[in-house]
Amino acid sequence: MGQQERLSRAEAKFLAAAAACAFLLRVALIFRYRFDSDEPQHMHVAWAWARGLMQYRDVFDNHMPLFHLMSAPLFRVTGDDVNALYLARLWVLPFFLASLVLVFVIGDRLFGRRIAAWATALAAAFPPFFLGMLEYRTDDLWVMLWLACIAVLLTDMEPQSKALLAGAILGFAFGVSMKSVLFALAIAVASIGTILLTRHRFASPPLRDVAGSLTTVFMTASILPIAIAMFFALNGAWQAFAYCVIWHNAGVPFDGWWRVVWAIPLTPLTLGIARRVAAAEGIATVVRQRLFLFLLAASYVIVLSAFWPLLSFEDYLPFYPLIVVLATRLLLGAAGSTTRIPAIAAASLVVVIIATAATGHLWHDEAHNEEALIRQVLQITRPNDPVMDLKGEVLFRRRPYWLVLESITHRKLRHRMLRDDIAAALVRSGTAVLASTDFPARTRFFVRRHYLPWGRLWVVGQSLPAVAVRGVAVPFRVDIASTYIVVNEHGVVAASIDGVPVGNGIDLGRGVHRLLVSRPVSRPLVVWSGVIRSARFPARLRDTETYLRALREHRRLIAGNYGDETELTP
Repeated sequence: MGQQERLSRAEAKFLAAAAACAFLLRVALIFRYRFDSDEPQHMHVAWAWARGLMQYRDVFDNHMPLFHLMSAPLFRVTGDDVNALYLARLWVLPFFLASLVLVFVIGDRLFGRRIAAWATALAAAFPPFFLGMLEYRTDDLWVMLWLACIAVLLTDMEPQSKALLAGAILGFAFGVSMKSVLFALAIAVASIGTILLTRHRFASPPLRDVAGSLTTVFMTASILPIAIAMFFALNGAWQAFAYCVIWHNAGVPFDGWWRVVWAIPLTPLTLGIARRVAAAEGIATVVRQRLFLFLLAASYVIVLSAFWPLLSFEDYLPFYPLIVVLATRLLLGAAGSTTRIPAIAAASLVVVIIATAATGHLWHDEAHNEEALIRQVLQITRPNDPVMDLKGEVLFRRRPYWLVLESITHRKLRHRMLRDDIAAALVRSGTAVLASTDFPARTRFFVRRHYLPWGRLWVVGQSLPAVAVRGVAVPFRVDIASTYIVVNEHGVVAASIDGVPVGNGIDLGRGVHRLLVSRPVSRPLVVWSGVIRSARFPARLRDTETYLRALREHRRLIAGNYGDETELTP
C-alpha cells in the first residue's frame, strides 16, 4: 500500500471524533426529527402484517412487501404503543451502518483505504443521505442492497458467480421496491458503456459475454419478485397486488415533460467526463471499475431526473453515496502523502455535520407532533374503531378507505383518473374520527359539514342553534351513523333525541332527528360519544366552541364555491 493510501494518525483521530459526533447526532434526531408522512405509512403496513392482515388485499400499499414483512415482528412485540415510532427508526439503523460499511468497501476497492475512510465519514454526515436514511422507509433496505450489489460487481470473482450473486441481491432489491428497475437499467448502461469506452485501450471481453452476464444477473433477479407474486396469487390477492405494485405506479400521469430537457446537457457532460476517466492512468481493472461506478451514478441520476414520472427527494438516496465517493477522490486525490489532516476535506466534514444538525432542527422536538396525534387517537378510540387519515399516520387503527392519499393518488384524482368517493366510505363505515381534513375538494366539503375539530383530530358532530325555550324540539340531520352525546361548553347536557334520553350516548342512524332539552342551552353540540374519553374534556369543549363561529362562516364561503350542499352528501 502506498503512503498516499494510508491514514495518518491525526486523520484517524479526526475521523473517529467526527464519526462519534455523527452517531450521537443520529441517535438524538431519531427522537427529535419530524416524521415524514411515508414513515407511518410503512409502519401501518408492517403493523397490519403483525395483526394478521394482508398487504394489498386488506391494506393498500404501492411498494413491494419485503421490507414490511421483515419489520412486522417489531410491531407484533410492541403492540399498540406509540414508542414503536422510535423503535422503528432504531430498527433501520443497522441498514444505515451496513450502507456505510459498503461505501468503505467500494471506496477502498477503487481508491484505497484513505479515500475510503474519508468518503465513509462524509457519506455518514451528508445531510440528505443522513436524514433520508434516518427515517423508517423502504429506501433504507433498498439503498443497502444497491450498494451491496455494486460491491459484488466490483470484486474479482469469477464472472458467472459474480453475476449470480449480484442478481440475487438485485432480486432482493426488487422485493423491496419496483423502482429497482432503475438499478437494472443503470447496471446495463454502465456495463456496456464501460466496455465501449475502454475497448480501444485495454483488452475487453466480447459484448456477447457482457450480454450473457447481464442476462444472468437479470434472470436471477427475477426469481424473488416472481415468487412474491405467486405467493399473493395463491392467497387470492393477485389483483390487489398487481394493481398496487404495478398499475397504480405505472399509471401515474407524467406531468414533468419539461424535465426531459435535463438529458440534453447532462448526457454530453457525462460522456465527456467518462472519456476522461477511461483515459486516466492506472491498471486496466481499476480504470474500468472507476468508470463503471461513475457511469452507474450518472445513468441513474439522468434517467431519474429526466424521465421518471414522479420525483421525490428519497429517490436520490442511491445516488448520494456514489457521488460522495467520487467527490472525495477529487478532494484528496491531489493531496499526496501527508501526515496532517487535509484542510478542505476536514472543513467539508465539519460543514456537513453542522448542516445536518441545522437541517434536522436538532434544537426542536418535531417528532412530538406525530406522537401526540397517535396518543390522542389511542385515547378516544377503541381498537375496532375506523379512523380516516391520509396515509396511515394514526398507525394502530384500520382505515375506512382503501387507497392512501399520497402523491400518485392525488395526481390521479386531479386528472380524474380516480373518483373521489371518500365521503361514501366514511358514511358506509360509520367513521367518527378523522386525523386530517386535507382531502380532495368534494370530501373536504363533506367533512367540514359533518365533523368538528377536537384537539389534533376531527370528530363527527354538528353545532345546533341555541335553545332558548324549554320543550322546543330542534331538528337536525345525521349522515354518519354512530353513537352521539349532547354537550355544550360546560359538559354533557341532559337531553333526549327522538324521545329517548341521551345520557352518555345514543345510537343514531342516518336521517333527521329531533333534539329536546330540559332547560335552555346555548349552542349545543351533537357529537360522537367517544370524546368523553378525551383528556381535558371540558377544555376541549371550550376550544371547539371558539372554533365554531369561524367554521360556520367558512361553510357559507365554500357553499358559494361548490354549490348545493346536498349534492355532496352520499
